[in-house]
Amino acid sequence: MYRRAGEYGSEMIRRGLKGPAPKLSFNEIASLVQAQEAKIFRIGRRRPEKVLLLVRKGFGTLYAKATYGGYRKAYMLVFPDSLTGRDIDHLAPRSTTSSRDTYIALGHIDLGVNRAHRAKHGAVDTVMKAMNENSSDVPRLTASPRPAELGRFVQNGYIRPFSELKSEHLRQIVINWERAVFEEVKQS
Repeated sequence: MYRRAGEYGSEMIRRGLKGPAPKLSFNEIASLVQAQEAKIFRIGRRRPEKVLLLVRKGFGTLYAKATYGGYRKAYMLVFPDSLTGRDIDHLAPRSTTSSRDTYIALGHIDLGVNRAHRAKHGAVDTVMKAMNENSSDVPRLTASPRPAELGRFVQNGYIRPFSELKSEHLRQIVINWERAVFEEVKQS
């Protein structure tokens, strides 16, 4: 279950994943679902218009709106990790989210790293935060990142194999295209 970073990264590469998208709009999520490239899940009774789990190629990422205050509790319902000495926070700064329909990826990172990157908004800072780095040695994620680099996204809770998530609070949902709203999947 809890593997080393390189093992997670190798599995992500095998499945064609390069890490979580820092931000996704409702339309981007809807396109992924419509193309059958992703499934979405409701967390408990929380409204998917505020927070949801996006699963692509067997890996899940929790996304929340910038204005949603209950994101920490939602995260703890889904992700299995110990949070001692860590913050649950947004991968991209909430202040950079100009659209009200944008969801931001959530993860858990070291308190010091989170504080160091809180006011920074660049792409490099986003990668540094996701990889739990607080140094001037900027990790270079190339078109072909190494497995250990990708695996750090998993270890820092921005993406996790769906089989390792706590699923008792998850209910699959779909998008009603006529009304552009989320609906629960009918269980048969």
